[in-house]
Amino acid sequence: MSLHEFLVVSFYSYKGGTGRTTATANIATILAKKGLKVVCIDMDLEGPGLSVLFNIPEEKERGLQYIFEKPDFQLKSLIVSINNIVNDSISDKVFVIPATTQFNRSLDFSDGSKYIKRIRELFSVINEEIKPNIVILDTPSGYGHLSALSMYLSEVLVIFFRWSRQNL
Repeated sequence: MSLHEFLVVSFYSYKGGTGRTTATANIATILAKKGLKVVCIDMDLEGPGLSVLFNIPEEKERGLQYIFEKPDFQLKSLIVSINNIVNDSISDKVFVIPATTQFNRSLDFSDGSKYIKRIRELFSVINEEIKPNIVILDTPSGYGHLSALSMYLSEVLVIFFRWSRQNL
């Protein structure tokens, strides 16, 4: 039994360019059209893309990075509803927590437990504010701290790769 009432799925690829972020946005849209509430979290802090695919203006890109470095940061303020951006049947069903390229320093991952704790706090806020059916984590490619964290917090892992010797 998970600590929250929604399914957490990580979309992961070892190499970039496999379509992971595009698939995240497309699957979220398909699920929303079927009536489910979906939250997409851009965990790819080095190459965020969900805000581009969902047309989120830069001023709304508060940045997932801030929850790790600013203990008093209001987690609720990260959630972006696409209802003011997209005017169709999914507008009240898809929410995005973008990463940002505006964050100017690298994160210190020496204490991984603080990152797990903050994401779980974010999950609690998501549960209270949105009550989603599913949360999709768009992980960074490769195997690093945030991709490992994403996989650790997920119940389902979807792996993307291109058919090439290097990917295999």
